[in-house]
Amino acid sequence: MSINSREKGGSPYQGSLIFTNHTLAFNGTTIQLRNVTRFGTREIKRTHKISPILLIASAVIFFLSLSWKGLGFISFIAAAVAGYGIYEFFRPKLYALIIELNSSYHHIFSSVDRGGIEEVHRRITSAMTSDKPVNTTVNFSSDKIIFGDHVARDKYEVNDSNIDKMGSFNNNP
Repeated sequence: MSINSREKGGSPYQGSLIFTNHTLAFNGTTIQLRNVTRFGTREIKRTHKISPILLIASAVIFFLSLSWKGLGFISFIAAAVAGYGIYEFFRPKLYALIIELNSSYHHIFSSVDRGGIEEVHRRITSAMTSDKPVNTTVNFSSDKIIFGDHVARDKYEVNDSNIDKMGSFNNNP
């Protein structure tokens, strides 16, 4: 998700990110890399809608209401709250690529693929300082980052894989 500094990156970014030595393009936006003042990665802290106290209370109410007869609606509500709280607790962590411009505007690209985010950061940093022409497409999918434009075996996936064995990332014609 590309967002400014007032919003939160609570869900993974879906889409493409294309970068060259001088520009970064995504969702109809193009940024000149010379306007980037800070560039880094970090883990995004996700806020929980169900607090741990409410999760424990709803689990206790659910188990107590099972022993009481005729409280099916209360059991259902308590089970729903406890189930959503447990789901929220076990969601995968999000990692972000943060680009701050000299106008203090932030763009955040998040994914559950930590290795992919770190590799995108490394490749963009390398492209910013490289004398060789660079033109790379990075596709942020649901749970992984794919380097390449999906043409002629030009697809490299980064999700629990060895990044060093993937070959060149200068893959756009």
